[in-house]
Amino acid sequence: MSSLTALLGIVIGLVMGVTGAGGGVLAVPALVWSLGLTMQQAAPIALAGVASAAVVGTLEGLRRRVVRYRAAGVIALAGVPTSAVGVWLAQQVSDLVLRAGFIGILLLVAWRQLGPRASAEAEQPGPTRVAERDRSTGRFIWTPRAVAGFTGIGAITGFVSGLFGVAGGFVLVPLLARFTDLPERMLVGTSLMVTALVTGFGAVAAATQGPGLPASVAVPFAAALVIGMLIGRWAATRLPDARVRRAFAVLVLCVAVGMAVDLAVRLAR
Repeated sequence: MSSLTALLGIVIGLVMGVTGAGGGVLAVPALVWSLGLTMQQAAPIALAGVASAAVVGTLEGLRRRVVRYRAAGVIALAGVPTSAVGVWLAQQVSDLVLRAGFIGILLLVAWRQLGPRASAEAEQPGPTRVAERDRSTGRFIWTPRAVAGFTGIGAITGFVSGLFGVAGGFVLVPLLARFTDLPERMLVGTSLMVTALVTGFGAVAAATQGPGLPASVAVPFAAALVIGMLIGRWAATRLPDARVRRAFAVLVLCVAVGMAVDLAVRLAR
């Protein structure tokens, strides 16, 4: 693995630690660009690395009691079967189609975070939430609506994770922010636990159904992600929440534009 790929791994881990998302969104393009891999080849490596970093972040979050682990469990349980469907579908379509779909998802997420509706949606009243929290404990009040809502969020996150070889956090965090009132630190902690559970399964599925998991690349890339995660979790307590969300959205937009330019060049050849 090149030193550039290792450096990118540290940066990606740092973004994960700060935002609870962005691991797969950045890991897949980083592996594609720095090592010349296809989406199908990069997916299992990215998933394995992101899962390793997410485990470290989850343990740190549990220690600080900022993980809503019951919600994370329901989301992950719903995401595992749809992740398998996504992995299977990814092997049936061309690399160019996957790239185009990935770009579309990135643009949608960036627009939802930066567009004119973002602020208005953040201020929507309680009835739009899938679950309310007990103000004395900070825990969710479990009702049939809450179970159904978290199951739906998990199904979407798992499918995107398996299809594009990403952690799904870049979809999960906006969904949790939109449909719950979790503060930023709990959004991050809960997202990392879901990432650890879903991508761990996705990595195994992608490695067995896809082109395999080369240890010479996967192990050092995972180590770089873990180092970045530790730095990111330290930095997360020192950065304002609103600025972190906007910076992440801008980063997602930049990745989408970069991948769109690369796809256009490929199609023009």
